[in-house]
Amino acid sequence: MELLAIGHDYMATVGADVFARSLRLKEASKYLSIGTKQLRRLIRAGEIPVIGNTEGSGGVWLIDREDADRWVERSKTTLLGFLAVGSEEARCQR
Repeated sequence: MELLAIGHDYMATVGADVFARSLRLKEASKYLSIGTKQLRRLIRAGEIPVIGNTEGSGGVWLIDREDADRWVERSKTTLLGFLAVGSEEARCQR
């Protein structure tokens, strides 16, 4: 990752360990196996936090890999839970 391309000294602001595990938007969307538009929606909805939210000023959004992993964990569902939700919806439609 190039510091110059980012335009800010994020390493000093957030710490070298966070910077080292940071992903740019395109990298994060590949890491999460979702499109960049969907990732932007999740960020704007507050579901995935960003480091240096400067998109409007021409900057870049950096996503901490640990935050991405937490989103994946929150998004998981079990088959049993899925079936229970499906059966509840079926009962409500009758």
